[in-house]
Amino acid sequence: MEMRELDNVRDVDIIVDALDMVFDRSSKEIMNSSKQRKLVAETLMEFSERKMPSLTASRRIHLHFMQAPARLEEVTHVEGLTVDGTRHLVNGTVESRGELRHYPVGQVYRAVGYASSPIPGVPFDSQRRTVKGQSIQLMANIAQTDASPSNHVAPPNGDPLERVLSTTSAERIGWEGWLRVDQYEKDTGADIGRDKINVYHREELAALALGKAVAV
Repeated sequence: MEMRELDNVRDVDIIVDALDMVFDRSSKEIMNSSKQRKLVAETLMEFSERKMPSLTASRRIHLHFMQAPARLEEVTHVEGLTVDGTRHLVNGTVESRGELRHYPVGQVYRAVGYASSPIPGVPFDSQRRTVKGQSIQLMANIAQTDASPSNHVAPPNGDPLERVLSTTSAERIGWEGWLRVDQYEKDTGADIGRDKINVYHREELAALALGKAVAV
């Protein structure tokens, strides 16, 4: 799990505010609806219980939750960020608690992560930035179906993702490629007594997946 891997970064302490780990009823319902969510929450709670004297690394990563950006404080450059505390609703969205908190910072990045973009012809939820459930199921069915002509199932009007991929000359990475990456990570982890060592650099991931030599 990425959260556990983050805690294994050398000379870095992970800090979580215990106040962010107070779960209301809606939060608990959402957390308990998924084993993965529950595991992530338990890991974060473990981080929040660590005592400051035990944090001796030269670098720290502070993780804050249930906060939405409210405004930037700036004159000639960024001087701070004000956030608005939020709470979960039972439908999975959040609403403001009306509690503002200020952080003195010198740089602000818009996002860490990715917002999905729609594919023409595939139903897309623009608010959640995700492919809608029926499309996910359809794609899963196609992926699990034998590729022989007698068993192949195609979506109406052809596969939009396949149409997009057909317009590029880039090398494709399929399931076999990702299995090669997974095996490499397990092998390198075994050398130092860990389950696996994740590969993060895009060029190295692509080379491994495509079966090309990787510089050591």
